[in-house]
Amino acid sequence: MEVFLFKKLLVSLLLPPGVFAFLFGLGGLIRRKKLYGFLSLAFYLLGIEPVKDLFVLPLEWGIRRTTLEEVEKGDHYVLLGGGIKGYRDLFGTYVLERHTAQRVLTALRLYRRYAKPIVVCGGRIYGLPVEAETIRDMLVEFGVREGDILLEGHSRDTEENALFAFRMAVEKKLKRPVLITSAFHMKRALKVFKRYFPEVIPFPSDFVSERSYSPLSFIPSPKNLYDIGLAIKEYLGLLALRG
Repeated sequence: MEVFLFKKLLVSLLLPPGVFAFLFGLGGLIRRKKLYGFLSLAFYLLGIEPVKDLFVLPLEWGIRRTTLEEVEKGDHYVLLGGGIKGYRDLFGTYVLERHTAQRVLTALRLYRRYAKPIVVCGGRIYGLPVEAETIRDMLVEFGVREGDILLEGHSRDTEENALFAFRMAVEKKLKRPVLITSAFHMKRALKVFKRYFPEVIPFPSDFVSERSYSPLSFIPSPKNLYDIGLAIKEYLGLLALRG
């Protein structure tokens, strides 16, 4: 176990933010400057799981826990895209970003229990393929009837997701969506969707908070820094909604 932890620690010192924490700490010892020590501590803290959770947990806590019985009362799913990559995998399908893949998996699991129409949201951004089309192909490959997929391939952000999904729901006479998105994004998405739908049933997919810790949790990781960035983006989005 000690060898395993040592290897993890060694790798963390070669990658940001751990490498910055190490270099600034070393510089502080050599040059005796408090600023270097402060920067070393800051980079270390921003790379560990407990500090990451301080940013992420407020977004993921407080989301109403939805039961499968409540999901059954919804009349359609709204699946929000979370990005795709501009290249194909060995199956010939464009690669889904990790949060998109988790949302798609959640939609598939719900559909297998309660088959309902799925509004798939996601347009074309910066020359990439239409995200909704890529997600549709994945859903069909895993058994969703193509006739149950309603393609919304024009939206570029959460506000447009809600607006265009609402227009499609009105056209199809659908009123009660089960909203599928990442847990860290759900609070903001709910605020936007409730402008258009009186009843929204939240069903969060991937959770990025850890909530329980081991010695590995205190070794800096680039993933934790990335997740803090996701959280800050959500806070800025929530702040914009209040403006």
